[in-house]
Amino acid sequence: MKIFSILFMCVWIPGCQPDASAPNSAQAPDAPRKVAPKVIKLFGGEQAMAAVLAPDTVQAFKVNSVNIQKGEEVESRIGKYRILAGPVEVKEKEAADLANILAKNIYDWEMAKACEFQPGIAVRFTKGEVVVEIQFCFKCEEMMILLNDKSVGSEDFDRATKQLDEIFRRVFSK
Repeated sequence: MKIFSILFMCVWIPGCQPDASAPNSAQAPDAPRKVAPKVIKLFGGEQAMAAVLAPDTVQAFKVNSVNIQKGEEVESRIGKYRILAGPVEVKEKEAADLANILAKNIYDWEMAKACEFQPGIAVRFTKGEVVVEIQFCFKCEEMMILLNDKSVGSEDFDRATKQLDEIFRRVFSK
């Protein structure tokens, strides 16, 4: 009975109600509150980051890790890589999980690797006229970012390899 009385009083006493303007941590506990300027720059600026965080569409592809040769005509590609499979429409949950990981400061800004970039997966975020394509090489744990088909950045994603792998397994298992 005491518990019921306390709960009843809490409902009616001003200030006991949750603040409606406070962020709901139950909705997206991993959602970044603020994106670091260095991460925004990596993606090519505010518009590109907005396309990743709030896209109209998200598609995933499997790509050939060998560059398209100069002068070679290829019907479907992402950057310099031929599309092998896709597009696979990325569901809202996976798209949000992916965006939340990419918007965090997961990158190793000081590390340089001497491996050959050979992506196997690419993701395309589209918002209006803005197209952000990210190619992922899981051998080197590096990604390359293209904004409207122009390379704008690349970085290591070692700290998020396991999380990204899990998301892509879900995306391509359907």
